[in-house]
Amino acid sequence: MTLGLAAAVLVWSAISASPVAAHAELTSISPEDGVVLVEPPTSIDLTFSEPLIAAAATVVVTDDRGVVVTRDRSQVDGRAVSVLWPADAPPGDYTIAYRVVSGDGHPIKGTSRFTLRQPVPTPTPETSGAPTPETSGASTPETSPRPTAGSAGSQTSDPATATAQSVAGSAPADPGQGPRVPLPIVALAAGIAAALAVGAALLVRRRRAT
Repeated sequence: MTLGLAAAVLVWSAISASPVAAHAELTSISPEDGVVLVEPPTSIDLTFSEPLIAAAATVVVTDDRGVVVTRDRSQVDGRAVSVLWPADAPPGDYTIAYRVVSGDGHPIKGTSRFTLRQPVPTPTPETSGAPTPETSGASTPETSPRPTAGSAGSQTSDPATATAQSVAGSAPADPGQGPRVPLPIVALAAGIAAALAVGAALLVRRRRAT
């Protein structure tokens, strides 16, 4: 009688405790609860202590206004469940809400929060304060124009050459010809010479006649 009662108690204790032992619990979550990120995660990952029913697992992420930002369905792999993080999600405060069902049919749900901040820009190295040489304002030596041969205003440092050039400039273009006299002046001079010759001849005849 005593042994039968003890065996019944042990069986009852095992039956009453087995459902509690089969319940799954959350063992890890990424991003962790309360963490502040400067780079967005690639996915939201949760791991439980027991295998999950794939069709009953749901993971949803909402922003600080309660708008759902995740678009893909949750993926279950044994004890793990995950959902992809949208690459275009802006910085802000986010809440992870999950609900899964363990193999014995017991549901587990909960929430976790994290913050995504704007990435800090990488500082660029400062340039040294040494002044750089400026080429735009630098003065270049001026070169005087070289005299060309036969130019009217050219100058030379040789006095003999300068004298030769001045004489050559004043000489007539054709050395074989003198200055030309206009034809009217030549005709007038010929007329005067003829008149003087006739007058002289008349004067001689008068003297001979007397």
